[in-house]
Amino acid sequence: MDFPNNGIATNKRFRWISRLYALYIFSFPFVHAFAISGTINLSVLLSLSLFIYLLYKHYVILNVQIGILCLLLLNVYISFLLNISAGNLKLISHSAAWTTSILLFFVVPFSLFKKIPINKINHVLYIIYYITVSFSILEYLDVNIFNIGFTNLIPRPDGSDYDPIFIWGIRSRSFFAESGYFAMFVLLYFPVICYMERGRLFQLKNIVLIVLTILAMLFAFSTTFFILSISYLIILLLFSSRKYIALKILLLFSVFLLFYCLYKQELDAVFDIIILSKFDSTSFSSRTSLNEDSLNYIREHYSLLHLLWGYGPGSYDYLNLEAAISTYVNIIRDLGLIGLFLFVCFYCSVFIKLLFSKSVFSKYMLFSLFSSIVYLHTNTSYYYAFSWFVIILSLNVENIEKYESQNNSYNCLS
Repeated sequence: MDFPNNGIATNKRFRWISRLYALYIFSFPFVHAFAISGTINLSVLLSLSLFIYLLYKHYVILNVQIGILCLLLLNVYISFLLNISAGNLKLISHSAAWTTSILLFFVVPFSLFKKIPINKINHVLYIIYYITVSFSILEYLDVNIFNIGFTNLIPRPDGSDYDPIFIWGIRSRSFFAESGYFAMFVLLYFPVICYMERGRLFQLKNIVLIVLTILAMLFAFSTTFFILSISYLIILLLFSSRKYIALKILLLFSVFLLFYCLYKQELDAVFDIIILSKFDSTSFSSRTSLNEDSLNYIREHYSLLHLLWGYGPGSYDYLNLEAAISTYVNIIRDLGLIGLFLFVCFYCSVFIKLLFSKSVFSKYMLFSLFSSIVYLHTNTSYYYAFSWFVIILSLNVENIEKYESQNNSYNCLS
């Protein structure tokens, strides 16, 4: 039985489920803070509770995306069995990580999504986003100016190895282990917040939130965030309306050219700091080196079996390699071309759904989903709940707008 979003709040039997689901969403930024271990955090524990409920109710929703993920899990287990003779415990732990990520972070919350009041999802996302960006600014001021140390009361991985880049001092990372994960969280959910509050963006609370977001990203200094954000702003300028598009392109180019001519020296210096120094840094060279090590190993130890099914989940350990930074490189090494193909198919199926959807919300979610796809090349965030929930929102854009029409609300998530 399916329950409509706008009627579930009156049903006492499911109120505790919606509260537990809200807590699950609230836990998204705490993938590193308050975590029991590197793989067991608040999101895992809360989703496990929801999973027990699903087992009790024998309730699960099946769709194309879950079918693809089932095939991906099957590929994980085949790769595990083909390489278990290596006798490495990493194969077991990483197979479990893939299983829990897909089951607890996608199948469970996706199946329960229609049972949860959408306005509750809105409120929790808005509050936790506000808290996350606000804390990052407090953290930056505390670490680099006041040196009080109160942000150290939040248990997180040590960040003392961060180098000052662009803005003096240690980059802010909010509740995350690294500033890159924090920037990813912001870029994934800022479009969602903008849709939630469309028509009310110039209210004081939202103006403050936008200012906090800009400051937080300056203090976090994520190159990927800056490049994607500028690209998105250009796309919005050019394609928000197809009228006079050639004139818009010419105007945009003219403004950039004029601005560059007036401030050439300053812009060259900024470009060197923001982009060139990043590519010359040990961070970038280390990332590139780690990715190349895995790809070189595949080329040098070529076999059809390993090319198709990989060397097993977490194979870097027994292959005497360090884990690659890119999720895609890790997948092709661990799960082979078949695993990479299924993973890409999963994201492509969601992207195509959004691309052809007539929903207004789908246009916002395209930015979030594309950001997720890009960030997966710069980190290994597939086992974080907040990266999967963006896909769940993307697959429910029609349901969200249906809720809007039923409640005669312009801001459908409010």
